[in-house]
Amino acid sequence: MADDDTEPSLLATDTETPDTSDAASADAAPHASSESDPSLSTRRCFVCLVDEPEPDLPDDWSTPCQCSLEGHQECLLAWVTDLEAQAKDIQCPVCKSPIIVADRYDPAVHLSHFLNIQFSRWSPRILLGFIASGALVSSSVYGAKVISWFAGPAALQDFLMTETVKPRLFLGSKHDTTLNLVHVTMLPLIPPALIVNRMNIGDIVTLPASLVYAALFNHTSDLYAWPPSPARVFTLYPAVKSFYFYLHKAVADRLEKSWAAQARSMNVEHGSQAIHDVVPLPEPAPAMNILDLEIDIQIGEADDDDVNPNNGAVQRMRAADAAGRSPINFIAGALLWPGVCYGAGEVLRYILPSRFVTKLPWTSATGLLQERWGRSLVGGCLFVVLKDVFFLYVKYRRMMNRPYRRIKNAERRNVHD
Repeated sequence: MADDDTEPSLLATDTETPDTSDAASADAAPHASSESDPSLSTRRCFVCLVDEPEPDLPDDWSTPCQCSLEGHQECLLAWVTDLEAQAKDIQCPVCKSPIIVADRYDPAVHLSHFLNIQFSRWSPRILLGFIASGALVSSSVYGAKVISWFAGPAALQDFLMTETVKPRLFLGSKHDTTLNLVHVTMLPLIPPALIVNRMNIGDIVTLPASLVYAALFNHTSDLYAWPPSPARVFTLYPAVKSFYFYLHKAVADRLEKSWAAQARSMNVEHGSQAIHDVVPLPEPAPAMNILDLEIDIQIGEADDDDVNPNNGAVQRMRAADAAGRSPINFIAGALLWPGVCYGAGEVLRYILPSRFVTKLPWTSATGLLQERWGRSLVGGCLFVVLKDVFFLYVKYRRMMNRPYRRIKNAERRNVHD
């Protein structure tokens, strides 16, 4: 009986004893959360993460922007100093608004800051001015060199200097030589003119200019004179150039169509031709040649409706030629053109008989090749014609060799059955 009476009491004791551990943990939870997160009555520093009670905020408490960024002055100043050391923008990381730092006014510091701002504003313009002036001087020097190459140093001196005769009462006349400022200002225009002359739209500028020059100035005195004057020759040059463009394009289009038909008619068996181990490098397009100065070979620009519109080989060749054109080669070729003309003229002077290329002392020239500018002009034209003939032959050989192309088999294949 004693055992029966004690068991309920033990059971009652076990069931009625409260769980103090759960209550203690429940009481401790608010304290832990209040220590980790600031309550509504506290403010947290952005830098040091120290909570400050809102009713008793320190005197150096700062709110630099309209969002939640705030903190102690010393902490924020240390953060700003670190941003300045890293050359970063001083702005709020949340709203990206600028942080304004108020410095103590100092005349020397204010003057230095003002000068720095003004110099930073004008320095790009100053740098651009130096670059532009350097380009202007370089273009002027190059323009003078072009005239010296093409026509000789004496022609350059005659172009830049103007001789005036001033009569004097008892001592006769006085010859004064002055600098022709109009011609000097034309020197930097020579490089752009060479580049425009090589472009396909160059005739839009040069043809009207030559017509205006021929209409406004009187040329009856040297109309039938021989050798012709440089002014008359260069007035006719744009028309001759345009005619050569048209003739070259017509001949090249017809030749290309006949070559394409001849290449398609070639019966080459793929298995009967030997495959060489050394694969030749692809030939550059004609316009990639740095000496392709005057006329870009535009072979294949015309329609091939009367040949075969589905000729994929010709289309791929034309696409490769068009992709090979480089603006750098284009400009370099245009600027080298006067030097090539001079070199071709010197070749004519060495290979032709002396009576054709040399004038007698104290006499005027009796032929176009006896003047340096005439030899340069004729030599440049011959160079263009020979160059175009060579590139037409290259185009012919490429089209004739195309049926013999083969895909080379790989020597080692990682194929496992």
